[in-house]
Amino acid sequence: MKNSSPFTLLFFTLFLTACGGSKVVLSPNTPDISAAKARFPEYNFEQYEAGKAIYTNHCGSCHALFAPGSKTESTWAKYIPPMVEKVNKRGMIITPEGEALIFRYLLSQGMAH
Repeated sequence: MKNSSPFTLLFFTLFLTACGGSKVVLSPNTPDISAAKARFPEYNFEQYEAGKAIYTNHCGSCHALFAPGSKTESTWAKYIPPMVEKVNKRGMIITPEGEALIFRYLLSQGMAH
């Protein structure tokens, strides 16, 4: 490197050092799905996005959305099935798989205690 400043060398040294670690760093836009993954090891980001979309589009079409972390797991387990039944009666079908995706999405967002 011709005429490299000390700051440039420091930057590249820090960059290379940071790249050498094995820790995965999530970007600010990457959701943390570890809570759901602990219960459902096959859970992935595609399922997260699908559950979020169903929750936002279907649940939010009838009422204001609850904050995902506002309820306990057992409360969500009681709320979701009857809500899915209401949505399905209105003709906006949520499959059993979709219902599971909603629950797992909400679980991934944390639970009230």
